[in-house]
Amino acid sequence: MGLTRLANASAVSPAKPANEDAAGKYQEVDVDIIVPAGEGLEYKFSALEGDDIRYSWQTAGGELFFDFHGEPKGDATGYFQSYTVSTSGKVRGSLTAPFEGSHGWYWENKGNKPITVSLHVEGKYQLIGIK
Repeated sequence: MGLTRLANASAVSPAKPANEDAAGKYQEVDVDIIVPAGEGLEYKFSALEGDDIRYSWQTAGGELFFDFHGEPKGDATGYFQSYTVSTSGKVRGSLTAPFEGSHGWYWENKGNKPITVSLHVEGKYQLIGIK
């Protein structure tokens, strides 16, 4: 008769917009990310304008070139704003998001062995992950 399906339908909540969690939910994440030898990758999160994020990361196996940057939501031009561009094996800092969009790191391993990044991020954001 379909009554079970109808009864269960009210228990299903609609999908949340991408940044609804970022608007009011404090989160912490600890993750290890392997950057392959001779390659680069991005690790991102989304945040609303004004959201505060604190972070720290360190490497096991050497230093990485990195670009900590953000990309405004909806921008189709390829624009991004760099916050820090350097080479290091250990970084700690904070960001107050200057605009709504994705923010994170591009790490490049110029060495011949994989390097593991141990990243800690806390604040109001929604995790995107590796891009």
